[in-house]
Amino acid sequence: MNPIRRTKTKLFDRIISLIETTRASDRFVLRVLFFVMIFSGLFLTYTLNQQHSSETSIAGGTLREGIVGTPRFVNPALAIARADQDMTALVYSGLMKISAEGELVPDAAESLTVSEDGKTYNIILKKDLRFHDGTPLTARDVIYTIGLIQNPDLKSPLRGNWADVTIEEVGEYEFNVVLNEPYAPFIENFQFGIMPAHLWSALSVEQIPFSQLNSEPIGAGPFRITKALRDESGVINQYILIADKAQSDKANIDTLEVTFYAEEAKLIEAFDKDMVDASAYVSNEHIATVLENDHYKNIQTPLPRIFGVFFNQNKSAALRDKAVREALSIATNRQHIIDAQLFKQGVPNNTPVVSNVNELQSTEGSEVSHEENIERAKRILNEAGWIKNNQGLLEKQIDGSAETLSITLRTSNVPLFDSITQSVSNDWKALGVEVSTEQFDQA
Repeated sequence: MNPIRRTKTKLFDRIISLIETTRASDRFVLRVLFFVMIFSGLFLTYTLNQQHSSETSIAGGTLREGIVGTPRFVNPALAIARADQDMTALVYSGLMKISAEGELVPDAAESLTVSEDGKTYNIILKKDLRFHDGTPLTARDVIYTIGLIQNPDLKSPLRGNWADVTIEEVGEYEFNVVLNEPYAPFIENFQFGIMPAHLWSALSVEQIPFSQLNSEPIGAGPFRITKALRDESGVINQYILIADKAQSDKANIDTLEVTFYAEEAKLIEAFDKDMVDASAYVSNEHIATVLENDHYKNIQTPLPRIFGVFFNQNKSAALRDKAVREALSIATNRQHIIDAQLFKQGVPNNTPVVSNVNELQSTEGSEVSHEENIERAKRILNEAGWIKNNQGLLEKQIDGSAETLSITLRTSNVPLFDSITQSVSNDWKALGVEVSTEQFDQA
């Protein structure tokens, strides 16, 4: 027996003996006091433990993730559906990635240096990265991937981001990306997944969309696919992935079981049956339904996703007027859009680029009302020379001709974008701007 423990045991025996040797009239009271003291000590210990203890995450285990949609192109150059994009982010590494803090940080890149004129990006890769089949990741793989994205015959959804960009190979792990003109947000394009050239380069562009590598991909990302389960029609309905232990930035989860559901209702049903641990595919409208089960909770974190209006100054002389752009921005009720169209799941932003999404702060409850902003925007237009004409439209002389402040808002035929466009349109009409809307089919 442990000596310390023996001493404690003897002390306990001595106290009991002393109690038992007292008079019968005192013995009962001493017994009660003794046990009250024991239970009070245990209760105090439990209370202090609850107050000062905290839950800590433990690395390892399995996470069951639910996704709405069917994976078709788990391929960085072709992924356009959200299911494909999410799987691509798990399987492939990019030159850069978004950290848990919402910042753009190096991934496969060891270093990234921008020239003084902002046109040349020199990139040096980490030399210890390998694809899941054991092949080293080199500059050749990055250059091949960019070239594939730029190939017009492939029709990559990322092609527009890489138009008029030249790649210069410097060494086995070094290359330059050269732009025709400096463009500060271009660095965000380095998040594309790097494809293994030794597997894909043997295929023609025409063969790539039909390759089995689209559904059973090999990348250099934090997870690798070990099993693809299919339904009776041969469509993949589940992936089993394990953490790639070769990654220097090790994952906290050993195994991912990703199950695909044809519709959101099926995913919510899976939640109810405890078949899914987590999902980012439950819409804001239906989150409350899932949270009726106390077993689940809603985790909110900012994402680098921006909804914005882009001004085409090449087609509108009015939009080339800085006062017009400033007034339209001030008049746009961002908080109303977030509350009404995004179910309060968003943060107002006044810049096209965000370096750290966690630094964004909500302006809900701001002292300046929307009505005050409208009046301020009207004053800006008036001071800039925009006066209402006989038709009640704002007009200004620009380069010797009368320009009417008339704007056409074009958006895809997605209900969310349509409702946001209507909200923006109403705000601008309150300034006296003539606004029309057009929709185009989403590719």
